[in-house]
Amino acid sequence: MLPYSLSEIIVLFFTYSVIGWLWETFYCSLKDHHYAYRGFLFGPYCPVYGFAVTTILITTQPVQHNIFLLFIVGFIVASIFEYVASWFLEKFFHLKLWDYSHLKGNIQGRVAP
Repeated sequence: MLPYSLSEIIVLFFTYSVIGWLWETFYCSLKDHHYAYRGFLFGPYCPVYGFAVTTILITTQPVQHNIFLLFIVGFIVASIFEYVASWFLEKFFHLKLWDYSHLKGNIQGRVAP
């Protein structure tokens, strides 16, 4: 049984899609010293953040009472999600939106510790 109703999941998805877009746009704009539009869609949202946070909230629900397990499960779920999202975007849309190949410990440039 899901810990959230369908309407709550939809609200979580859109809320975190917008928050993720705002955060990434703000961070990259500061880093680049000019406005940096982030994302590949039109509008102030980035669905990868919505999917990621919603997935993590749902999958970590059973261990939210244990901070250590919450960290471990969240780390694993987030890493798997990021890897699959990167693979999916590359294979189906021919997009490579991030590349961690320059970082130590990366896995095919898709995720890094």
